[in-house]
Amino acid sequence: MTNKDIHYLIAAVPYSDNYGDALIHHSLAWKLGNYDISSDALDIAGRHDFARSASQNAIKDKILKSRFEWVRQVFIPLNGMLVALKNYRVWMAKIKAADVVLIGGGNLISDVYLNFPLKLYFLSLFCYFSNTDYAVVYVGVAKRMSGLGRWLFKKLFSAKKCRYISVRDAASKANIEQLFGAELASKVVVSIDPAVNLNLTYSDLASSELSSTPYAAINIVNPTVLMVNSDHDVNFSEQSYLQWLKTTVDKVKAAGLVPVLYTNGAQEDEQYMSHIAAQLADAKVVNTEKVEDLVSVVSQAQCVFATRLHSAISAFSFSVPFTVMSWDSKVSSFVAAAKLPTSMLFDFSTEGMKQHAEQIQLADMSELKEQVVQARHQVVSAWDVEFRDMLQRLDKYQAESQLS
Repeated sequence: MTNKDIHYLIAAVPYSDNYGDALIHHSLAWKLGNYDISSDALDIAGRHDFARSASQNAIKDKILKSRFEWVRQVFIPLNGMLVALKNYRVWMAKIKAADVVLIGGGNLISDVYLNFPLKLYFLSLFCYFSNTDYAVVYVGVAKRMSGLGRWLFKKLFSAKKCRYISVRDAASKANIEQLFGAELASKVVVSIDPAVNLNLTYSDLASSELSSTPYAAINIVNPTVLMVNSDHDVNFSEQSYLQWLKTTVDKVKAAGLVPVLYTNGAQEDEQYMSHIAAQLADAKVVNTEKVEDLVSVVSQAQCVFATRLHSAISAFSFSVPFTVMSWDSKVSSFVAAAKLPTSMLFDFSTEGMKQHAEQIQLADMSELKEQVVQARHQVVSAWDVEFRDMLQRLDKYQAESQLS
């Protein structure tokens, strides 16, 4: 495979304030660079960097939290179409400049008021008009979606320009089969999230002041966000979540570690952490202001209590022992895909968190670390094989296209 002057475009949501999406993008760009393939980013939400104005955040927050569902039903799909049309010239220029567009990874094959279905459908049209091949890679696939959302995604997958499809876990492939049929599912490759390569992507990351004292990192999430976005039907309350945090902080301190609170960067999580900080006075609060902050706080911890998926994946990549709250099937699917013990999971429920807080022993973390190290080596090796296969197949399509 010759990659001289090859250029890929990576399309997803790399500038989301949830930095997990940036970690995926950086990992993919780094890996492409290892094959001398240059890359560029396209944020399908129309963002060009991480900067947000206060007015933008306020308007978005009001709409998403409106007690009138019709507001979201109207605004979100309309906004999706407007974003694509507004960025038409910029997107087309980037697509035309690319040899291949990689759409992914992340939880893109999901349908929240047609948000991603519309954006990705428009992106596939732009690829068609630009005569540019694309691949849908490392995506998570939701269990349920609207009829129109399914139709739009099927158009994305079945287009002639779609040359390759991979999903991040077996559950996503099963959802592809259920939603779009066995024929399409038979063409889908299962390959784990690219962020398992973070320890290589960020190998030159400097140590922070945190590393001077042994600590346990506790991932804070706004529980309302969990309740809204979870695909589990569970008994859960904010008070039970706060009690779990208090018990975890106490156990970390009793083990001789500093409890460190952090988020994955999402604005709603940062606001919630600030709101509860006074009730967790024994813990140190670290604000995640940039992507490197997230990587730093996780990679240098003695252990991690994760909630967001990419806090768990980051810990896994740096061989840091962790437990993770199974608030959505994508979390348990990652643990299964990495062939990690299910004991690392605890349920997103009042009873599940209570049981975890009572049973977790930090002395068990050394054993967990050994299991993480062993699993990571196998996962990354398998990922490398799939990545090379993808590049070879896309290179083949490119050669055939030039001959025709």
